[in-house]
Amino acid sequence: MEFEFSTSGKIIFKSGGLSELHRHLTGEKVMVIFSPSVERNGILRRAAGQVERSGAAFFAYCWASGEPEVEDVEAGRRFALENGCDAVLAIGGGSVIDAAKAVAAMITNEGDVIDYIEGMGRELPVSRPPVPLVAIPTTAGTGSEATKNSVIISRVHCVKKSIRSDMLLPKLALVDPELELSLPPQQTAASGMDALCQLIESYTTKNRNPVTDALALCGIEHAGRCLETAVKDGGNLKAREGMAFAALLSGICLANSGLALVHGMAPALGAVKGIGHGLACGILLDHSMRVNMPAVRERYARIGEALAGRRYKNISEAAETAVDFVSRLKDAIGVPADFKGFNITKDELELLVKGSMASGTRGNPLPMTEESMRELYLKLIQEN
Repeated sequence: MEFEFSTSGKIIFKSGGLSELHRHLTGEKVMVIFSPSVERNGILRRAAGQVERSGAAFFAYCWASGEPEVEDVEAGRRFALENGCDAVLAIGGGSVIDAAKAVAAMITNEGDVIDYIEGMGRELPVSRPPVPLVAIPTTAGTGSEATKNSVIISRVHCVKKSIRSDMLLPKLALVDPELELSLPPQQTAASGMDALCQLIESYTTKNRNPVTDALALCGIEHAGRCLETAVKDGGNLKAREGMAFAALLSGICLANSGLALVHGMAPALGAVKGIGHGLACGILLDHSMRVNMPAVRERYARIGEALAGRRYKNISEAAETAVDFVSRLKDAIGVPADFKGFNITKDELELLVKGSMASGTRGNPLPMTEESMRELYLKLIQEN
């Protein structure tokens, strides 16, 4: 047995935990990167009070552009440098936290952002430690508060890829499920399906290890029990806590095991068609499980038992339960069954096929070729 394991410097999981933020902040000038909803919900005002209570200056930077693009990160870095920021606080969903990771790294590392993205530019390593980063998620999805990559879109190259480094792990991940109580049902569904997908892929990827196996099954059980309730009853704090925990575990797992087919395909769908990451993952999950069933049937059987909350004598029945559970869950929370209504053209299909042969796909239990990827996409977009 041999593996490595890393995660955020410190993790605090506590409903109401935002009120303790001031105890953990470092730096004299804190750049606070936040989503517009964080300001509307009053969370930004509370965070500003915490920063001031810590004795630091507060520099607000609204991240209104959604998933980070190369130009957005460059603009964020300029803002930080112009204001002399020596720490970053991220409050928002996975895109905001990913953006903050990249900005924190680019404050201390020279050159263009694109030169640090895998498979692009000069592929430079992050050689200097980023400024301290505190990540506070307001969605239960990507687990970005515990991952060591920052996903960035390049419109010029029509791809979505990552800056990767252990140094991108936040100094502190503060998970306060109360901050997710106002998240709308559609976003709750999309982000929750992303978390469930990451847990299932972490458990079945070729690069899994014993620690991620244990954490992934625990997270799968929580997601299976709590996601539908969180979508349909957003004020249910117990369900929100369960999904926040599942999302955190999904981030810890993917940072140490990598992912698989869905996370090779979803970034391409985002770059080519602008389909949100969580939605793409949700649509793809049960289809990818069907593809991979021959290679990891016994693992899907354990997943089926975790989702259903019961034991099965027959492995095949338990494995089919896993796929069926995901399909029924999608329908229950309003996630489309496929991409037939997304108007994907033949030209876009080829871009999607080539863009999907990415690092996530390399961890898939079954090898994927461009031809097998094309066949899968055709099943997802063609009318019967």
